[in-house]
Amino acid sequence: MAHRFKIFEYYAQYVHDWNTYVPEDPEEAAIHLEKRREATLLLSKGEDLSHLDEWHVPYALGRLSDGGNPVLRECDYDLLKLIEERESKHAVLSKML
Repeated sequence: MAHRFKIFEYYAQYVHDWNTYVPEDPEEAAIHLEKRREATLLLSKGEDLSHLDEWHVPYALGRLSDGGNPVLRECDYDLLKLIEERESKHAVLSKML
């Protein structure tokens, strides 16, 4: 269960970062936010989003974002290994400081 939570946490952070991203350039940010609002409105009405770029469409956590139930997929094992490597490197760096 702890492994599945790490995978869920990773996907949740990815979705949050995707949905809260705003470009640094003010003009580009205004356009991005306008298109993001349009995409959200169209999604709520169930209308077509094909005319919008993918990066304007908000993400949602998928049904298996927790790593699957009850068996992890192969790609989830790879992701879990990557997450655990990052955590161990971070722990070593924290001890050095």
